[in-house]
Amino acid sequence: MYDDTELMEVADPYLKDYSAHDAFARAEMIARKHVPNRRYVYVPGNLPREVVGEVWRTISPMETVVTSEDQDVLPPMPFDRIRRHHSDGNTVLHMFTAKTHRPAEVAKTG
Repeated sequence: MYDDTELMEVADPYLKDYSAHDAFARAEMIARKHVPNRRYVYVPGNLPREVVGEVWRTISPMETVVTSEDQDVLPPMPFDRIRRHHSDGNTVLHMFTAKTHRPAEVAKTG
């Protein structure tokens, strides 16, 4: 138990990660129009890169958005489940893991 006069510290690595704040704000602006049910996961940059893959396997999301430079932290995925586009000079990958996903060409015509 603590005394009311004791100071408490909040250890939140996201609190001062201003690059992450900017990245999540931009992602939210873009996703708000097209993805009604969205969640974001923050993994501190000081953790080993393998942690991202572990979190991904645990959560098992239907769709994941990642830069092409970070694709190697996730398990291999069939090519037809990946859409690519460019944003601010970066290649962004939309990786679909849901079994009900149809390739973009089929979804547009079907």
